[in-house]
Amino acid sequence: MFLRNGTTFEFVRTRRCTPARGFTLLELLVTLVIVSLILAAVFGVFTRTLESKRKVEARLRRATIIDAIHRRMSEDFRSIFVTEAARSDFLGGEQQVAFVTAVDSLVPFGQKASAFSTVSYVLGQNQGQPRYFRLFRRELIRVGDEPQWRYQEVYAWVSALRFRYQRRRTVEGKWKIETLEAWDSREQQGLPDAVEVQLTVVFPPELVAASEAEPMDPSAGILHTAVFPLAAGGPWSGEVEASLPGKAVPVVPAATPMH
Repeated sequence: MFLRNGTTFEFVRTRRCTPARGFTLLELLVTLVIVSLILAAVFGVFTRTLESKRKVEARLRRATIIDAIHRRMSEDFRSIFVTEAARSDFLGGEQQVAFVTAVDSLVPFGQKASAFSTVSYVLGQNQGQPRYFRLFRRELIRVGDEPQWRYQEVYAWVSALRFRYQRRRTVEGKWKIETLEAWDSREQQGLPDAVEVQLTVVFPPELVAASEAEPMDPSAGILHTAVFPLAAGGPWSGEVEASLPGKAVPVVPAATPMH
């Protein structure tokens, strides 16, 4: 381009304006594919993390429930009494057990109860889920002079319950554990050394009432087995004494028989 400057002409170089270059369709597709792969990888890690967290919480919840049931039973079995008058205070079958214990957990606040009570573990029908049972701790307590039955629900999703009773016997100079399906302290002349509890339970979704939960397959239940030793376990000999050294059994008046 020539410009006139006085009497002379000067050559001035100018830039040519060109339009800005955008992304091609191929570049956009490649970018979208790369972003999609990154998001898929991040989402997969996030999903696996949530799933692992859910499984850990479910296992923790199951362990907490089973531990609470075992603690409740263990406390009762450890506190079993033997009464001198009747000596028939421990009656155990395959699905129910009854005994005298020093634990009074269901006494109304402010009321004085006796130093012992008759406790039994029984199954009741689950109204919301007919294929399951509710495990109850039934306690016969004395408030004043009046005996009263009180029920405490231990767990509402039980598909099977089995009690077995172990005693130690000497065979050819060696200790042997014998397991029985039933126990009557009058016939056996003593208490079992331990009680084995086989409890099959299911775990519904958290915070769901029994009447609102979806039907579940009883075969999906998980079997938990625990053996609870009795401090007062063993045969009677002379005075009412425990078979374990140094463990004398308290003697209390006879309890009201269970019906």
